[in-house]
Amino acid sequence: MARSWGFVASLEAAPRLQLISRMNVARILSALLLLSSLAGAAPQVVGPRGNPTAALPQKSGRLVIGVMGAANPDQPTALLAKMRRLGGAIAKEGHVVLTGACNGLPQAAILGAKEAGGSTIGISPWRDMAAHKGAGSPTEGIDIMQFTRLPDAHRGQDRPNMMGRELDEIERSQALIFAGGRSGTLGEFSIAYEEGRAIGVLLGSGGVSNQLPSLVKTIIRAGKPARAPIIFDTDPNRLVKRLLKAMKTHPVEVGEQKWQG
Repeated sequence: MARSWGFVASLEAAPRLQLISRMNVARILSALLLLSSLAGAAPQVVGPRGNPTAALPQKSGRLVIGVMGAANPDQPTALLAKMRRLGGAIAKEGHVVLTGACNGLPQAAILGAKEAGGSTIGISPWRDMAAHKGAGSPTEGIDIMQFTRLPDAHRGQDRPNMMGRELDEIERSQALIFAGGRSGTLGEFSIAYEEGRAIGVLLGSGGVSNQLPSLVKTIIRAGKPARAPIIFDTDPNRLVKRLLKAMKTHPVEVGEQKWQG
């Protein structure tokens, strides 16, 4: 029975030199990404068919953690500060923050990650930078930006790829953290749950996130247990630590990848 989560340098030394060289390259790339972001440089752009995670310097054991939530920029100051701490906590653990390249709570997490020296990814629902900026969507603090295109059912329509973009967000994340939000955030949560991603929920952040404990209980009672940890907490730093600890104990399968800490 599925378990329900919830409340879940010579010829001999040549290989060594090559390893050191690779490590130095990774450090240099990370430093360049940070400096570019702090200088306000434009993000590195990845096309709709690309993999934004592959554009980052590769580090063993590093996770991409999606931060999903209310994109409305008019948020309480205290909540925005919490989201900055959340992004910073992810970065300090050595992991990457991924968002939907939107304003509001996710953008606060991006800024917090950059303040802590971390790497960031934004997956935009818009087709290009002009449309993205024209919609008032942010670029600050985003290292890698992926633009997306409408799915076949929406082709020919003049609209952003809001729903299709949600699939990309979950597919590129090994874990996701939810805060606040409305129907879009609920859709992202549903996909993450269905795909068996590890999930963290910042309680007290308002919106649908405050309703997720009850919703998860209802889903489990209806016969669909979670396939990965789901952690609820009111403190952003503790939430990140608890989620990562749970993932170490119970590895999460993501396609062909498996993270064991």
